[in-house]
Amino acid sequence: MTDVLTHADHVDEVSSRRAVPVDVEGMTVGVPDRDEPILGPIDLHLGAGSRVLVSGPSGAGKTTLLHAIGGLLEEESYDLTGRVNTWSGDVNVGLLQQEPIHSVVAATCGRDIAFGPENHRVPREDIWPIVEDSQRRARFTMPMDHSTTKMSGGQMQRLAIAGILATNPGLLLLDEPISMLDEESATAIRDEIARMAHDRTVLVVDHHPDQWRGVLDQVVELTDHGTLKKIWDFEDFLDSREATSLPSHTSTAGEVVASTSSLDAHRPQSDDVLLGGVTMSARRGHITVVSGPSGVGKSTLLRLLAGLDVPASGELTLPDQTAWVPQNPENYLVARTAADELFASPMVPEDADLRDLVRTFGLKSILDSHPMTCSGGEKRRLAIAAALAQRPDLLLLDEPTVGLDDDRGASVLSAIRAAADSGVAVVVSSHDRQVIAMADEVVDVASYRVPDPTPNERPGEKPAFLTTINPLVAFLIAIAGIFGSLFVRSPLVGAVGLIPAAVMAPMCSRHVKPLVVRTVPVLIAAVMLVWTTLLLHSGFTDPSAWSEATRQGLRILVFVLPGALASAAIDPTRLGDALAQQTHLSQRPVVASMAGVVRMGHLGDQWHIQSDVRNLRGLGPKRSLSSRITYLSSMTFAMVLYAMRSSEVLSRAMDSRGFATATRRTYAVESRWRARDLWGVVLAAFVVAVPALAAVLFG
Repeated sequence: MTDVLTHADHVDEVSSRRAVPVDVEGMTVGVPDRDEPILGPIDLHLGAGSRVLVSGPSGAGKTTLLHAIGGLLEEESYDLTGRVNTWSGDVNVGLLQQEPIHSVVAATCGRDIAFGPENHRVPREDIWPIVEDSQRRARFTMPMDHSTTKMSGGQMQRLAIAGILATNPGLLLLDEPISMLDEESATAIRDEIARMAHDRTVLVVDHHPDQWRGVLDQVVELTDHGTLKKIWDFEDFLDSREATSLPSHTSTAGEVVASTSSLDAHRPQSDDVLLGGVTMSARRGHITVVSGPSGVGKSTLLRLLAGLDVPASGELTLPDQTAWVPQNPENYLVARTAADELFASPMVPEDADLRDLVRTFGLKSILDSHPMTCSGGEKRRLAIAAALAQRPDLLLLDEPTVGLDDDRGASVLSAIRAAADSGVAVVVSSHDRQVIAMADEVVDVASYRVPDPTPNERPGEKPAFLTTINPLVAFLIAIAGIFGSLFVRSPLVGAVGLIPAAVMAPMCSRHVKPLVVRTVPVLIAAVMLVWTTLLLHSGFTDPSAWSEATRQGLRILVFVLPGALASAAIDPTRLGDALAQQTHLSQRPVVASMAGVVRMGHLGDQWHIQSDVRNLRGLGPKRSLSSRITYLSSMTFAMVLYAMRSSEVLSRAMDSRGFATATRRTYAVESRWRARDLWGVVLAAFVVAVPALAAVLFG
C-alpha cells in the first residue's frame, strides 16, 4: 500500500476542498512596536465561492488580513485574538505575496513551481506536466533551470503565480497579483484567475478595482485604522468611487542633466547585450517614463542612469547628484524609524523642513515606527519621500505607484510633478496608465531590446564537474579540507596542501567570478589570522613567529578553501533531494533547511543592492579605516536583519503551498548515484591525501 497519491486522486482530493467559506469573528492583529492593533476587530462572513476584492487605503491592513485568513501569521511575531475558521489541515491555500521575491522557495524556476505538487505527494511522472501547464497559464517563459533570483519583478510575479496555479488551491489569496505586469500580461493573468474563480474562494488585494470588473463580485472595504468599513456589491462600489486626477500643468524643458547616446546595456550578470542603441535624455522640469513589457530591461536602464552599472558601449552622461528608489522599497530603507529615514542622507540639508513631505506622503502616523513594520505602500511612500528630501538633480523611480491606493497614488504623483516643476529631472519606470499619462516623454524600451541569443549563437556550455555529480559527494569534497588541515604541521606542508584546491577550482565553476567571490573572504581571513598570530607572539622580527603564523594561515586555507569552492557547485535544492531520498533523514527539516540555504543565497544580491543605495544616498564608506569598519558593521547588521525577516517570509511562502501539512512528500527529481560519483570520492580522498603525504615527506 503506497502513500503516494495518483494524479487523479490528487485532483479529486483538491477538488473536494474547493470553495471554502471564510468565517472571521472578533479578530485583531497587533505588532510589538504599536500600541493599537494594526488590524481589527474584524467580523467577516463570506460564503464558499465568494470572489472578493479587499480594498482600503495604503497601510489599512489588507495584506495582514489575507495572511490571517490563510493562517499564515507567525504567533511569535503577532498578537492574535479572535477566530478564523478557514485554516485547518484540509484547506489548500494559495497565497501570492505583495513582493514576488517573498514567494520564492527554490533555486530554479522549475523546482519552485514544483514545490506545491511535491508537498501534495503528486507522483514524479505527473509533476512536470503540472509545472509546464502552470507555466503556460501564467505566461511564464523563462527556462525551468533558470535561477529564481535573476529576473525582473514582473517575471518573478508570473513565477509566483505559476507556483500557486500548480497547487490547485481551494482558497486563493492574491496580494497585488498584476501590479508589476504589462497590460497584455496582466490581462492574461486576470483571465486565468477568472477561469479559476468559478469554483474557488478568491480574495484579491488591488488598488485598481476597475481592472477586476466581471471577475469579482464583492468588496470588503477597510478603514485607514484597519477596521471593517463596509461590504459592498462590486458594481455599487465602483459607482461610489470618485475619479482621481492630477492637476494639469505646462512643462518647461530645462537643461539636460543625464543622457545616453547609442548606448548598449549588458544583461544582468552576463556578457550578452540586452539593450542596443539607446538614445535618450532627462531634462530638468521633465518627467520621462520608461515603459515596455515585463522583463524588457526597464530596471536595467534605470541602473545605468543611476551610474550603478557600466554600459557595454556608447555614451552616458550623468549629473552630480542622483536619487534612485529600486522596485522593492525595502532595499532603500536603512534607518530605525521613519522619521530618521527622511534625514538619513547627509545630502538632506540640516535645516530642511520636511513637514510638507510628511503631509503629502501621509507619513505622520508611522514616523516613530520601524520602516520594516510598515505596509508595502507605506514603505514605498517613505522611500520616495526620503529620495525627494535629498533634493537630487536626477530622480529615478522604479514602479513608484505599486501598492498605493488611488488617493495616495495621486498625492505621490503630484509630489513627483512638483519636484519636476522645481527643476528636478525625473525618470520613472512604470506600467501604470496614470503615470504614463503625466509623462512629458515616453521611452519605449522594447524598441531597443536585442533579441535573445539562439542556441546556435550561444553554444551550450559544458557544465563544471562538481555540478554533475551527486550533491552528497560534492558535500563530501567540501568537508574533506577539514581532515586535510589536520596534517598541516609546517608552512611547506600547508603550501603543498593547497594543490587540491587549485585542481578543484575549474571543476567547481566555468566562470572566474563565483570562484573569486568565494575565495577572497577566505584569503582575507587567512591574512588576518597571520596578523593576529604575529601580534600574540610579538614576533614581527622573529623567524619562528613568522613560521608559525604562516602555518596557521595556510592551515585555515587548506581547511576552508575546498568547501568555499565547492559551494559554487552545490545546488541546495538538489542537495536537499539527496539528503531526503538517499540518507532518509526526516523530510521536513531537510526541505526547510535547504529552502533557507536558497534564501541565504540571496544575501549576495541583497548586499550589492543595499550598497548601491547607500552609495547614492551618501552613506557609503569614506577613505578612513574607521569609516570602512563602521560601514561594514552597518551592512552586516542590515544583512542579519534581512536574514531574520526572510525566515518569516520563507515560512509563510512554504506553508502557503502545502508544506505546513506535508508529513510526506514526493520529489520532482530523483536523486541517484552514478559512476562519475566515484571520481568525486577520489577527489575527496585527494584533498585529504595530499597534505597527509606532504606531512610524511616533509614533516
